[in-house]
Amino acid sequence: MSFLKKISDILHHTTSCELPAESKQSGALTHDVSGDGVPSSLRYEVSDDHIVITGCSAKELSVVIPAEIEGLPVTIINSTSFAQHKLIKKIVIPDSVTLIGNHAFSESGLTSVKMSRSVTFIASGAFKKCTELTDITFPDALQEIGPDAFCGCKSLARVVLPASLKELDDTSIFSHCTALTSVTFRSGVEVIPNFTFFCDSALTEVILPDTLKEIRMSAFNKCTALEKITLPDSLKTIGINAFSECISLKEITIPASVTLIKEYAFSDCSSLESVIIENPECEIDDSRGTISNGTETVNDKRRFCFSGTIYGAAGSTAEAYAEKHGYKFECI
Repeated sequence: MSFLKKISDILHHTTSCELPAESKQSGALTHDVSGDGVPSSLRYEVSDDHIVITGCSAKELSVVIPAEIEGLPVTIINSTSFAQHKLIKKIVIPDSVTLIGNHAFSESGLTSVKMSRSVTFIASGAFKKCTELTDITFPDALQEIGPDAFCGCKSLARVVLPASLKELDDTSIFSHCTALTSVTFRSGVEVIPNFTFFCDSALTEVILPDTLKEIRMSAFNKCTALEKITLPDSLKTIGINAFSECISLKEITIPASVTLIKEYAFSDCSSLESVIIENPECEIDDSRGTISNGTETVNDKRRFCFSGTIYGAAGSTAEAYAEKHGYKFECI
């Protein structure tokens, strides 16, 4: 079941809160969050046996979400609850929270997030375009991250994903994170979806999980600072444009586990000099651009070309591919 279905089911019976008598604001719980006497107003709703945060009118730089309201645990931060709150710089999410909804903090002024240790789902666009966010620590309970969740977080420098994470959902989760230099996966994830790290122009270090089976379309497209990457022995498929325009990539070893390299997987990698394909029967899309580091003009037409060397077994599909396009080949 997807995150969106889960949260829809959870909120199905949600009703508006009944406020404490001392509260002076309809639909809000007023409480001290700053530690210096400055109050913040959180809007919330009661959903069966838990509380859902639905909005915030806070003007503080720092907000601490309480673990309980009216004696019930706060478990969900709902869609757009803190979206576009430019003044908020720091948020503390209590360990009672398990779900962060669609665009919950998108386009806010966050620079720091203390994440609940119990969060299992971060939904679509949850932190999208939080351009000042420099650091976030993911909890060991995390199971799924939705599309665009951190897209456009232009100050985020480092990401370490926990072993509990099983699914990156759909597209562009960390795309356009132009300050991101390092990404580490623990074991768990099997698929890196379309455009996950698209245009992450500062990315230089990627540690992939030993559970990975597929790198999908344009997952690392235009990661222009990436010089090297080690593909795990679990990998089966490299998708269309997966590493296209990685102009600093110098060499790549494609392990024997890989059975399919799709069109333009390594196109326009202008620094690429060496491609080792260990599986002699690997299916390689026969386009000239599947492996290329430039273009040339032949009969007044532009076409992809490759001036490096492809390495593989004698009689392999790698040798056949190189021979078809006139690329240099050497046996391993």
